[in-house]
Amino acid sequence: MSAAPLRVFLACTGLGRERRGFETFTRACAQALRDEPGLALEVFAGGRDGHVAGERVVPNLPRASRAARLAGRMLGRDPYFIEQGTFFLGLLPALLAREPRLVYFADLNLGNALWHWRRRTGARYRLLFYNGGNTTMPYTRCDHVQQLTPAALEAARARGERADRMTLLPHGVALPARFTPTDAAARRAARDALALPTDRPILLSVGQLDVATKRTDLLIDAVAALPAPRPYLLLLGADGPDGAAVR
Repeated sequence: MSAAPLRVFLACTGLGRERRGFETFTRACAQALRDEPGLALEVFAGGRDGHVAGERVVPNLPRASRAARLAGRMLGRDPYFIEQGTFFLGLLPALLAREPRLVYFADLNLGNALWHWRRRTGARYRLLFYNGGNTTMPYTRCDHVQQLTPAALEAARARGERADRMTLLPHGVALPARFTPTDAAARRAARDALALPTDRPILLSVGQLDVATKRTDLLIDAVAALPAPRPYLLLLGADGPDGAAVR
């Protein structure tokens, strides 16, 4: 008799609303593993930005909502904390009904809630933490950590984290099997359509406009310090808390 497939929950509070690395990676990971016979994957999203087969939308208060901001003020927490807390409550029925063996998460407060629930109820799921934000907090609320870069792995080891509880697995990107480069005419047409200069290189930065983590301000200063003709810096990403200052 064949063993039952391993039930895995991919839980992402921003999926369906945000465009961060973990949201993108969650969908790509689910797509890549959906036909794996030893796995039973379930994807839990905080919203729906278009119908994606197999994703379950969990009731929650989105961080951008008036309700989350109001609840945050009342509790002395930020709206993102409220989003994660309400997402956990919305996820509870699935945790109880289908008893996953593994929960894969990136949102720290969601992970804390899952750890406390397991400790109090005796649930048997394991917790795999995707360290996309390079947190320096101790890894006490998970069973294993996915580190995305060698630098993050070495920094964790240096501060005393156990090597056997971490795996270096860089962020994957789904690419087509065959790549056909564009020609000069197509590239010029694209620049014209986007009102980009055609007489100098384009330096494209993809990531949240942020000072504390992404350090977009340092990139701007570095490009500004280059001698003319410097590259044209194009920033592509959502506003973080520092978005207005970065702009």
